[in-house]
Amino acid sequence: MHRTFLKQLAAASAVVAFLGVLPTAMQAQIEVKANNLAEIKFGGRVNLQYNTTSVGDNRSSEFLLRRVRLTAEFKFNDFLSGKIEPEYAITSTRVRDAWGRLTFSPGFRFTFGQFKKPTDVFQLTTSSNLPVIERSGFVRGVDSCAGVGFCSFTVFSAGLLYSDRDIGVMVDGQLGILNYAFSATNGEGVFSKEDNGEKAFNGRLVVTAAKDLKIGAHAVQLDFANDSTGQVDYGTAYGADVDWGNYNQGLHVIAGFMGGTNWRNLDAQGNTSDFVTAQGIVSYKVPVGGKHISAIEPIGRVSWSDPDTDVTDDRAWLFTPGIQFFFLARNKMSFNADIYVPDQGDTEWSFKGQFWMYF
Repeated sequence: MHRTFLKQLAAASAVVAFLGVLPTAMQAQIEVKANNLAEIKFGGRVNLQYNTTSVGDNRSSEFLLRRVRLTAEFKFNDFLSGKIEPEYAITSTRVRDAWGRLTFSPGFRFTFGQFKKPTDVFQLTTSSNLPVIERSGFVRGVDSCAGVGFCSFTVFSAGLLYSDRDIGVMVDGQLGILNYAFSATNGEGVFSKEDNGEKAFNGRLVVTAAKDLKIGAHAVQLDFANDSTGQVDYGTAYGADVDWGNYNQGLHVIAGFMGGTNWRNLDAQGNTSDFVTAQGIVSYKVPVGGKHISAIEPIGRVSWSDPDTDVTDDRAWLFTPGIQFFFLARNKMSFNADIYVPDQGDTEWSFKGQFWMYF
């Protein structure tokens, strides 16, 4: 395994490294006036990824256009604003963000449309800033975790639809050191219609305890169709997290846990299981001020998940060592090794290299 991994690592580095000599894209946004009513900012991103998998007899690799997004942000005045962000990918073209916002005051905003539900810090943090290449840390070909396929924090959070984007309404605001957000959504996920008339409810509170230290807690109730009983049932999830540090330089720690209903794991009678998961990401960004490289950031992640607390030997660990090289602003090159260690079965791994370009 180790020899094959090192061989893949060397090959991947050689293939992906040429991207580092490409001219660095300037962080650019185009601002225009539309009918003298709205200021519109256009931007976008392109993420090219190379990844491997240890699963299967033929250890495969692929190039992947991980994200191609164009963004338009609208601002009519301090009260009315909005955003539209479609995503273009090999498998689908869909809208990621599409929302409007009424800002009555810093302490009360009303958002409607498709947006990220207020749940865990890992999902709410944009992929542009999160130090790991993939939130889920997936290894292609692994499908052994009860109900969800791959045991990691984000797969439970987003895969069970407790987090990520949904269609509905949200109120949020900042009251001193307290940030709050509450939403009511369809509970069906990205760009999906309601199928039963019930709604999902999310709530999140964050306290800024000190400079660069935020402590958050969240809770969710979600409706789902029980395939065993044919009825609409409800799942709940809860959790807490801490975000200590910043994305400019120095030590940064993001950690959290989540527990709740694994409604994708049903027994013959339609009973759900309970899951628990926890994750920590540590990074240390060092500005270097080079001609092409502005900063270097080694990173590490540890994630642990138990898909059914009533069953033993079904848990898994995920380890992610990696490093990032920053060119300008968020334009960078990242390298990760995601190592998946289940209680039962073989250890599997994936190497990933990704070039992030923003404009």
